[in-house]
Amino acid sequence: MKAKKIFEEIRNSKVFYSLIGLIILVIFSAIAAPNFRTVDNIITVFRQASVLLVLSAGLTAVLLTGGMDLSVGATAGFIGCICAQCIKNGVPIPAAFILGILIGLVVGVINGLLAGILPSFIATYGTNWVMSGLAVLVMQGAVIYDLPKGFTQIGVGYTGPVPNLIIIAAVVVILIYVLLQKTTYGRQVYAYGSNPVAAKYAAVPVKKVMLSAFMMCSMCAGLAGMLMTARLNAADAAMG
Repeated sequence: MKAKKIFEEIRNSKVFYSLIGLIILVIFSAIAAPNFRTVDNIITVFRQASVLLVLSAGLTAVLLTGGMDLSVGATAGFIGCICAQCIKNGVPIPAAFILGILIGLVVGVINGLLAGILPSFIATYGTNWVMSGLAVLVMQGAVIYDLPKGFTQIGVGYTGPVPNLIIIAAVVVILIYVLLQKTTYGRQVYAYGSNPVAAKYAAVPVKKVMLSAFMMCSMCAGLAGMLMTARLNAADAAMG
């Protein structure tokens, strides 16, 4: 009965036909290219998608509020460059990661404040160009490569048979899923996205909800940028 209920929820959801399309695409790819259905290839696909999964998991919160963040790619690239510069200059890897997350938090606060004044599409489009410009200033046209193994193992290493990137992406997705689906905060995000005026009169702290959604988004973008840098073993201003 539980499986039937889950199937009914999936069938009635907005993503049902997208899921069907994905399944058809996978079946077609498996038939057209037999190597596609190998375990190694499936792991490679998941590993390549992990960075985008981390990035989009944070973006989900902003989309649920009815907003948009166009700066996530540039933010990821900028923070990846900052992280690479710090590590090259002797900053411990954990400290570099913490710094990257904090920078993402600051960018999210800026985006959230601007989105309270301007449409989020316009506000974050401006932030996108600012982040791209800052990345160019940080890198000065150079490319950083040959980063320490302790850092690159995060992006290319394995824990048992599973790539570290997949594990990190899974943890991030699960945490954000629990936050948005199983907590009061998640219900407030959905309420704000459905009807901001009604949410305000229902005592939802609408400004805090919107600000926190942008903060979560940019922090995930920062993490994605650092994971991308670790996987590529290189950083340059255009990688976002």
